[in-house]
Parts: sequence; C-alpha cells; structure tokens
Amino acid sequence: MLPQKQHIDAALERLNFWLSDEIAPSVSSCAVTPWRPQSTWRFSPSQTPHVLLDIFFGRLASFTGLQSLDTLSVYFTQTAVTNLCLLSTLTTLRIERFVAPDDTAVNVALKVLAVSSFSIQNNVTAGDGIAHWIALLRPDSLRELRVPCNLHFFGHNIDNVPSFSRVQKLSLTVTSR
Repeated sequence: MLPQKQHIDAALERLNFWLSDEIAPSVSSCAVTPWRPQSTWRFSPSQTPHVLLDIFFGRLASFTGLQSLDTLSVYFTQTAVTNLCLLSTLTTLRIERFVAPDDTAVNVALKVLAVSSFSIQNNVTAGDGIAHWIALLRPDSLRELRVPCNLHFFGHNIDNVPSFSRVQKLSLTVTSR
C-alpha cells in the first residue's frame, strides 16, 4: 500500500535531498520508519510498495559517515543487507520488526557486518530470519548484542551457534517458539 503519487513524489524529493553529495556524507545517524499517514491520505495497493526503501538501500553507500541506523518494520532485500555490510563506518544497527522476502535468501557468506552494537526486537521465530543476521555479524567487532534467542534457529548442532568472544553486553530474550 502506498499513498497518492504527490506524497510519493514529495518523499522521493526529500530522500534525494538526504542522499545528495552535499548532505549524505554528513549524516551520522538515521531512522527508517513506516509512513505516518495524514488524515487526508488515501492508500492504494501498489506493484512497487518498497520503492522508497529500494532507492534508500540502493544508494546507502552515499552515507559515508553513517554510524547508527535504526529501522522499524523494514523490508530487507539482499541488496539492502549487502549494502549495509559495505558501510565501513556503521557501528550501531537496531532492527525492530523486520521482514525479509520469502524468495530472497540472504547471503550469509558475506559475514562482514562490522558493527559494535546490534539489536533485534519483536522478531521471535526461526522464520523471522534472525539466524541470517547473526551469521552476518563479525565476531571480532561486536561488543553489544541484544536479540531474541531460540537455539532452534541454529539447528540441533551446538557448533552452529557462533561465538562472540568480545561481546561485553549481552541480552538474550529466550523464546520457545
């Protein structure tokens, strides 16, 4: 669902401002959240409901100074995850209620998400893709980890559970789902 074209155009204009060569390098933190509808907006089904996210994640490398990224109810594609992993200045990634497309398997071989602080909230089943995110984290850079935890995410072999020997703050919300 997307709002009317004039609202999309205004959002694209705003996004292009933040992604401009003059502004993007100065951005150190960013929050990506769902639409906050105005009472006069009408929403309609769309063939491209993630048009703004696709542009944002496609040009994420423009944020050369980005240190902190907070996301709420974001749809992550392989391109989004790959471009996150390429951000050399990103130190903090907080994800709340994410969605990964069913037909896109995240390439866990990248394993280059070099953040020092990582958290996921409100995704608590194996199907939510938490194990894919954990596999992307670089153990040598991670200092703080906050995630829901269900050991079934990693299969029956305890060796599949990654070791994060440098983590100083650990918060695991144990689930049985």
